[in-house]
Amino acid sequence: MTGTHAPDERRACAQRRCECGCSELGDTVRATPVLIAYPRLSERDLGLVRIAGPGLGNLLFPWARAVCFARRLGVPLLWPTWPQVKLGPILRKEVDKRFYISTFAATPAYVSGWPKLRCLFRWPRVPEQLREQALQDRRTNRLLVFEGLSGLFEELRGNNALILDELLSIARAPHRSAWRGRGNAAIAIHVRHGDLQPAPNAQLLRDGVIGYRLPMSWYVALTSALRARLPNERIVIFSDGRDEDLAPLFALGASRAPRADALSDLLAMASARLLVGSASTFSLWASYLGGMPTAWHPGQLMQRLHSDVPDLEVELEQSARLPESWLAHLKP
Repeated sequence: MTGTHAPDERRACAQRRCECGCSELGDTVRATPVLIAYPRLSERDLGLVRIAGPGLGNLLFPWARAVCFARRLGVPLLWPTWPQVKLGPILRKEVDKRFYISTFAATPAYVSGWPKLRCLFRWPRVPEQLREQALQDRRTNRLLVFEGLSGLFEELRGNNALILDELLSIARAPHRSAWRGRGNAAIAIHVRHGDLQPAPNAQLLRDGVIGYRLPMSWYVALTSALRARLPNERIVIFSDGRDEDLAPLFALGASRAPRADALSDLLAMASARLLVGSASTFSLWASYLGGMPTAWHPGQLMQRLHSDVPDLEVELEQSARLPESWLAHLKP
């Protein structure tokens, strides 16, 4: 909530470290220096919009680490600059332009609006690697900056429910409706094509080199095996590829998800009963949030997310049988 407080209210606000994000933030913090967690989503952050930047899968990492830090220690959280302008999706004529202008809405838990801009352009910054020193030294107002991938999900382990709840709380209603609950939607197959090229040879994928398309033959083999083993399950393809590229999967009875924005696709994939992932952080996020049985191409599981659950995440060969221990995790 944003507003202007009377003097007594200002002092009370300072004592609770201005978690309300009031417009008197600059005055109250003189009495009580504040440390605010700032998720810096990309380098050119102008406060209202960012110039270029990564896709949603990568943007979520600094935000999620900042959320975990802020909620654990009760420090204020700066509203991220989600909107961005980038030319790539426009030039490739992608349906989702990745602007994120109307994707999220700030809640009262964030410092947003004019107070955010004042903090962003006037306060000194401290990198998240120095968080312990920043917590102990409260002589001045500072922003604790969270940015980059920083170990992917290492610092987020055990916070799946917190991050999911927070993501749903800031998602605007049209996107939030894509969430059906864990394990309540169809089998999801994520085929990423758009800005990726096929791997020069299969061994690169097996060696863990990422950034290439996965072979369609692998998707076809798994879809065929899933169709034979689970004939009554609906299989839905989430992809930025062309219909003609996905035709072999359609021939096996899979259908394409309605064209949607990245967040709606992510929440829909996270609701899946079972996931076949691409080599991307987007698939990793769906697996992290949904906790469903997930299959990966050999060498392309970048990080195990549910190591406490045996066989929930598996790398499957194109010719492999579906492990019964993996299928046993399907929600009844």
